[in-house]
Amino acid sequence: MFKNLLFMSLIVLTVSVSASLTCLGSDSHPTGGLSPREVINLGEDPNPPEKLLSSAYTSAEEVLIAGLESLASEIDLTSFYIPKEQFGDWLFDTLYKYPHIFYATTAACYSNNGYVTRILPEYAYPKDVILSMKAEYDEAFEKAIDAIPKGLSETETVLAVNDWLATHIAYDHTVTKYDAYTAFVEKTTVCQGYALAFIAFMNELGMESVYVASEPMNHAWNLVKVNGEWYHVDVTWNDPSPDTKGAAYHSYLLLSDAEINDSEHNHYGWDTSVPDATSTTYDNYFWEDVEAPFIYTEKGWLYVSSPAGTEHTISSYDFQNNTSTVVHSFSATWYTNTGGYWIVSPLIAGYKNKVYYTAGHKIYSVNFDGTDEQVFIDESNLPVGQEIYGMYIEGNMLTYSVKDSPTGETIKKISVKLPAIRGNGDINGDNAVDLIDVWSLLRRIAWNMPIDENSADVNLDNTIDMEDVLTIRQFIVGLNSYLPTAS
Repeated sequence: MFKNLLFMSLIVLTVSVSASLTCLGSDSHPTGGLSPREVINLGEDPNPPEKLLSSAYTSAEEVLIAGLESLASEIDLTSFYIPKEQFGDWLFDTLYKYPHIFYATTAACYSNNGYVTRILPEYAYPKDVILSMKAEYDEAFEKAIDAIPKGLSETETVLAVNDWLATHIAYDHTVTKYDAYTAFVEKTTVCQGYALAFIAFMNELGMESVYVASEPMNHAWNLVKVNGEWYHVDVTWNDPSPDTKGAAYHSYLLLSDAEINDSEHNHYGWDTSVPDATSTTYDNYFWEDVEAPFIYTEKGWLYVSSPAGTEHTISSYDFQNNTSTVVHSFSATWYTNTGGYWIVSPLIAGYKNKVYYTAGHKIYSVNFDGTDEQVFIDESNLPVGQEIYGMYIEGNMLTYSVKDSPTGETIKKISVKLPAIRGNGDINGDNAVDLIDVWSLLRRIAWNMPIDENSADVNLDNTIDMEDVLTIRQFIVGLNSYLPTAS
């Protein structure tokens, strides 16, 4: 594989050395993202609370989390007989399970006869600031969860979360942002923040995951349970660095202990108290060289691959039957200013029933089934050596960036509104079909208010009337699983 080369070279004239956007070896992967795990021991408790009956540590966990969520200044753990020498590990291991408590940094503890009695949490911000930040976190996290398709298998869920994190977060090279808040709200964090954001996703989506740390690597990632087996996922190293907006790697997705520890993946020294990952189901899986996010459709997951340098394919993968079908093939070259070219994997992004993909200085669109190829962006007038390398879609806007190399600085960034698709029902252009669209239709019919007529003709009969309102209402309540669309 190219991914372990420590250089990026060019194909220039007679020199025959290939280079890839992903030719970044382990030295290029960011590390240095573990925050300190330190607590303050205040010694014997001068006023120990009355001891109650002994309880399991899980109950102590519930008391701790309830106290931290209420921003308590003091939490009584007397009943749970936690040895003071184990308190630090227990505290941080518990905090890693609950990424939404991003504002608790550590705690000071009193003890009595060798057991923790009371703890005094330390919060990173004043109470009013925390409350404001929690609201920001909740809003950002809800949007992130809404972006994950419903009804997925566990394998598909992990894939979707990996791709969301890799395409929405950039690594924090200042190494000052460690938590899930910086991941979801500020969209930049270090490896610890990626790992905690992954746990937040899994908690909400009903899957088991744990935080994995390696002190020798100064690095963190995750283990996740899929179909009863544990696997490693390192989203930090699946996110290109320097950041390429719209790219997502899959080389560190659902790996066994042996695979992630080999010379290619180079993970070592992690805490052995975490579960073993012995299953090799996804080692050397088909997605290991896929460098763009997968696009979910009702008929399968679209992905782009580059089987032969400048030749590329968009395929649809069916995880139920483990089959892949090529839906579109194309040629694309990213030229340098010296007559050579980079071997680059195209980026793809989905909108409505179309997939957009980069191809040198152009962006094309095709239907999900690979038909009706159209040029959407043409930057043919760019200076030699400048090409389109970054691309992503947010809402109904496509944004692309122009660089002079895959890892070069962005020369310009342009956002373009995507065209409406006839009959798609998203009348107000917020990338959702809901009651707001119904209201817009009713206003159009009753008072002739201006709307996007292209999207409003939901039943494709060239008339905007109550039949369109009924069709959208049936879709919203689930009587129709899809809306008819015409490309």
